[in-house]
Amino acid sequence: MDINIDLETFSRSNIRDSGTIRYATDPTTEILMAAISVDGDPCIVWLPPSMRPIFGRAEWDRADEVLEYLKHDIQPDDVVRAFNAQFEKFCLSAQMEISIPSENWVDTQITARRAGFPNDLATVASMCIGESKDKEGTRLIRKFSIPISTGKRKGERRYGWEDPADYDKFIDYCIQDVVVEQKVSQKTKPFEAKASFRVGTIFTDRMNEKGIPVDVATANHAIKLREEAETTVEAEFYDTVGCKPSQRAQCVDWFNDQGYQYSSLDEEHVTRELEVDKSMTEIGQKMMRLRYNIAGSAVKKLDKMLAMVMPDDTVKGVFSFGGAQQTGRWSSQGLQAQNLKKPSQGMDTSAFYEMLKNRASLEEITAVYPDYHHYLGCSIRHFLTGPYCLCDYAAIEARIIAWLAGQNDLLQHFRDGRDVYRIMAGKVFRVDPDGIGKPSPERDLGKALVLGAGFGLGGRGFFTQSADVIVGGETEEDKVEIASGYIQIWREENPDIVDYWRECENAAMNAIRNPGKKYKARMLTYYYGNLKGRAYLICKLPSGRCLNYLDAKIKLATTPWDEKREQIHYYGKSSTHRSYQWHKMYGGKFVQHATQATAADVMVNGFNSLCHAGYDVRMLIHDESCILLDDDQMNDPNIGDVIEATMCEPASWMAGLPIEAESNLVPFYHK
Repeated sequence: MDINIDLETFSRSNIRDSGTIRYATDPTTEILMAAISVDGDPCIVWLPPSMRPIFGRAEWDRADEVLEYLKHDIQPDDVVRAFNAQFEKFCLSAQMEISIPSENWVDTQITARRAGFPNDLATVASMCIGESKDKEGTRLIRKFSIPISTGKRKGERRYGWEDPADYDKFIDYCIQDVVVEQKVSQKTKPFEAKASFRVGTIFTDRMNEKGIPVDVATANHAIKLREEAETTVEAEFYDTVGCKPSQRAQCVDWFNDQGYQYSSLDEEHVTRELEVDKSMTEIGQKMMRLRYNIAGSAVKKLDKMLAMVMPDDTVKGVFSFGGAQQTGRWSSQGLQAQNLKKPSQGMDTSAFYEMLKNRASLEEITAVYPDYHHYLGCSIRHFLTGPYCLCDYAAIEARIIAWLAGQNDLLQHFRDGRDVYRIMAGKVFRVDPDGIGKPSPERDLGKALVLGAGFGLGGRGFFTQSADVIVGGETEEDKVEIASGYIQIWREENPDIVDYWRECENAAMNAIRNPGKKYKARMLTYYYGNLKGRAYLICKLPSGRCLNYLDAKIKLATTPWDEKREQIHYYGKSSTHRSYQWHKMYGGKFVQHATQATAADVMVNGFNSLCHAGYDVRMLIHDESCILLDDDQMNDPNIGDVIEATMCEPASWMAGLPIEAESNLVPFYHK
C-alpha cells in the first residue's frame, strides 16, 4: 500500500519557536483534519467526529479505516509519504497514538532537496511541477490553526462551525497539499534515497526522537542574569552612542564616524571589523563589541534551547538528514547545533559555567568575567550535557581530495601516520618538519593550507579565510602577496589535485555539450540528461550517490581576473538567504562539492555502523559523532578506541581511502 497524507492542526504552541516534536506533543495541539490518498486514488478526508455533521462528505468511514490500518496493521512494505514527514509522523503519534515506524516513511521534502529544490512545498510546487499553491491557504491557517491575534477574542481559538464556508475551503486546501505532494513525489522519484542512505534517514529519525540532554535549570539562571546585564549594557551603549543597540541605521552612522568601513551590521562585516580590519577607534571597537555580544545570535541560543526543551529535559528533532543541499551533509534546525560560537583563545568557559551552575549572582560573575554576554555566548556547548564520546574524522576532506585526485604521496603520508600539517609547513618555511612544534604558528599555517587550498583558493581568498596564520607583511596587500606565495607552494606540492580541478570541469563541460554520454574524472562520472522534464548535470560519486545540478547550462561569464570565458551555471539555493539564484561553477568548486559530499557519505557509513553496533548517537556535527555514554561505557578504558574503530569500518566503495578518527570523552559537548 502506498499512502500520501497531509495534516492540518491547531495549537497555541508556535512551531517556529518550539520545533516539530515539542509542537506535536504540546497539550494544546490537536489534529483538525487529515487528507489521505491510497495508492493514487482521489483523496479522502478525516475529520474529528464532532465536526462531521457540519460537512456533507461521505468518506469518514473510509478515512477511519485507513487510520486504523496505520495504527494496528501496517506492513513492512507499506509506504507512507508526506512533505516534511517528521510533522505528520510525530503529530499522528502524539495526538492519535498512530506510531508508524520510521522504516515506512518516505519524506518527499528530502527527495525534493536531493533533486535541487528548496524546503517549502509552495516553492517546490512552482519550480518542480509548475503549479502555484492556493494562497488562500495562508489566510485559512491563520484563521483556524493559530490563536486569534487581535481584538476582543485575542488568544482564543476560532472553530470550524463558526465559518463553515471557510472551513470547507480549508479542507480543500488540505486535499490540494496531498495532490501537490503526490505530483512532486512522482517528479522527484528518481532521487529517492536508497540502500545505506535510506538507513541513514531511519537512524536520524531515531536520534531525533531521543534528543539532546540539556541543563535546563542552569540555562534558566543564565537567561535571568543575561536580562539583568542587558539593562546595564544598554544604558552604557545609549550614553555613548546616543541610540539603542536595536536602532541599526543610527548605529551604522555612529560606527562609520568611528572608522567603520561598511554600510551594514551583518555578522560577516562586524566579525571582520572586530577580528581583521580593526579600523575603528578604541571606543568604537568597544561599543561594537558590546552591541555584537548582546544583539548577536550566540546568546539567543539558550532561548531557542528552552523553547524546544521537552518534559524529559531534552531538545528533540534538531537534525535534518541531507539538509545541506549541495553536499548531503546533515543540517540542524532550531538549536542550530552546527554553528555554536567557539570560545576565544584563553577563555575559561568551564569556570564561568560552574559559577552559573552554582547559582552565582551577576555581581559575583562579572567581578571575574566583566563581559557577561560574551562569555555566555561562547559557553552554550556546556548546556548540552553528556557524558559524551566525541568521535571526529581526522582531516577527512584532505584525505578524500587526495584519494579522488590520485595525489598518492599525500595519501601515503596519511597511511604512514605522518603529520601532513607539519610536512606542509616544512615546505613553506624550508625547514625539517620534525622540528616544527605541535602546536605552533607554523603548523597552524600548514593546517590552513592543507585544509583550505584544495578547492582552487587564491591568495586573496586564503588571506580572507586565514589572515591570522599569515607570517609577516604590514599592509593587507603585503599579506595577500605572501598568501599567494603560500598557495603557489601548495600547488607545486600537489600537482595531481591541481590537474583534477581542470579534469572535473572538462568532464562536466563535455557532459553538457553531449547529453546522454558519460565522462569520467577518475572516480567521478559526469553526465547530462533530462529527468522528469528537467535538465540536470549529474555527478556520480564513488558511493553511488549523485550530486544533481538543476538546469545546468554553459554561459559566458566574467572571471574574478576580468576574463570572459564559458562557465557552467546551475540554479540553486543562495548560500546567504532562502532565494534561488544562478551559481557559477569552476573546477575547484566541482572538486569541493564532490569532496564534501563524499565526506558526507563516509559519515553516513560511520553513523550507520555506530547505530548498528548499539551506540547512542545524539548529535552529528560536521564530521563528528556525539555518542551519549552510560556508566559502564564511561568506566571502560577502551571505549574510545572501540568507537573509533566502529566509525571507521569501511564500505566496499571506500577501498584505498585511509580514514582515521579521533575520540575524546567529555562531560558536555565541545569542539
